[in-house]
Amino acid sequence: MEYYKRNDVYVILKSLAQIIDVEIIYRIEVVDVSHFYGQDVYGALVVFEKNKFEKSKYRVFKLHNKFDDFSNIYELIYRRFKNYTDNSLSFYPQLMIIDGGPNQLKFAYNAYKDANINADIKFMSIAKPEDKIYLLKEKIYEIKVNQNVLNFIRKLRDEAHRFANSRRIKYSKGVLI
Repeated sequence: MEYYKRNDVYVILKSLAQIIDVEIIYRIEVVDVSHFYGQDVYGALVVFEKNKFEKSKYRVFKLHNKFDDFSNIYELIYRRFKNYTDNSLSFYPQLMIIDGGPNQLKFAYNAYKDANINADIKFMSIAKPEDKIYLLKEKIYEIKVNQNVLNFIRKLRDEAHRFANSRRIKYSKGVLI
């Protein structure tokens, strides 16, 4: 987020907090799944905290559901909340952003509920190709956001995507075509 000034991020986070009905956003986590034709499936979690990406808190998960994006999102979110004891992930985000549409959002939320943690976390997703934003409040709604908020969410998603792909390539055996 280097191109945002500190005040810009504050204004964007304040707008985003109003959208998701929280007083303030301290931490956002963003997840994405990367695979190569169903092989070498990895999930990535990136953390935006204290107005910047906290790369030391990024995590990668080896996932087990080939060709099933919904199950991979479920596994990633469930493992993040149920099994992770790392101190850097001991704090819960106010907002979890999923790279995907309404179905990925639903599976992510179900995993969070099944993990049975005591935290009030809001869930949102961003879906390509039009970058539609979905918010879960009792049910899933497509929402409109201003351009600055949309660009901010895109930047978060793009960082999760970059990290997921780079980890998949690093940990995969590498396939030449």
